[in-house]
Amino acid sequence: MYFVAAYNGSRAGIFQEDHSGFTISERGSFKPLIESVRVYALTLVVKHLVLQICCAKVPESVGHFYMKDFSAVSSQIGVSAGNVAWPPPFAPGDDLIDEFIGRWSDAPPPRSASS
Repeated sequence: MYFVAAYNGSRAGIFQEDHSGFTISERGSFKPLIESVRVYALTLVVKHLVLQICCAKVPESVGHFYMKDFSAVSSQIGVSAGNVAWPPPFAPGDDLIDEFIGRWSDAPPPRSASS
C-alpha cells in the first residue's frame, strides 16, 4: 500500500521504518484466520511531502482489511485510476507526524469475543 501526505512541520527530512504484525481475524468473532502477518512500513518526508509504503504479505484469500482512518491527512495511491486529492484537508506538523509514521504498530490488538 502506498500513501501520500503533506507535512507542515519544521524538520527538513525524515526517513523512518516501522515493524509490526497484523492479526487477520473474522469480522464478528475476531477468530484468527491465519497466523500473524509481519508488516514493514517505510516513511520518507522531504520538506512538505510525505510518502509512506506499507508492506504485508497477506494471502489473496484474505481480501481487504481495515486500518485506522488517516484519510484527513493522507491519500492512498496506486489502487485505482482516480485522482489523488491534493493537498489533503490537514497537514500534520511536528506534533502529529510521529503518530502518522507509527500508525501501523500503534493499532490495538483485536478484542476478544467476550469483550
